[in-house]
Order: sequence, then C-alpha cells, then structure tokens
Amino acid sequence: MGELGRLGEALRAADALDERFDPPFSTIQTGVISGGTALNIVPEQCRFDFEVRALPTLDPQQIVTALHAYAAQKLLPAMQAVSARSE
Repeated sequence: MGELGRLGEALRAADALDERFDPPFSTIQTGVISGGTALNIVPEQCRFDFEVRALPTLDPQQIVTALHAYAAQKLLPAMQAVSARSE
C-alpha cells in the first residue's frame, strides 16, 4: 500500500494538469484488502485491489509495471529473508 501511495503522490506531482477532469491529475486508490483467517495467525496470502484513474497522457500499464518491479526487487527479497517459501 505504501508504494501505491508513493506512486500516486509522484503522479500528482509529475502529471500535467488537465482541467477537463476532476481532479485534474491521474489517481490511484486501493479498494479492497483481504487475507488471513484470524488476528493471531500470520496470513498465508494477502490480496488487494487497486484502481488507476489515468488521464489520457498516462499509460496505466506503467503503474502496474512499476508495482511489479517494486514487489520483485524489494518485497520478495525481504519476505524470502524471513521464509524461503515466500512467493
């Protein structure tokens, strides 16, 4: 979620404003987060859904690609340092 927030802030700062839209910049929002079965059990998996509302100047696939790269380069190595079974 943190990386999505960072990407959203970067979009707002870098995107050319387009006053035809409200808000006049591209946005990212997380809608649903789910995972786990109890508070005292580490979840086997977690899922989250997010949405990119892209202005015509942004290819939303760029956000998906950036998020996949972050997961592969930062999250997965950190998870595998704790448990080699992490995927």
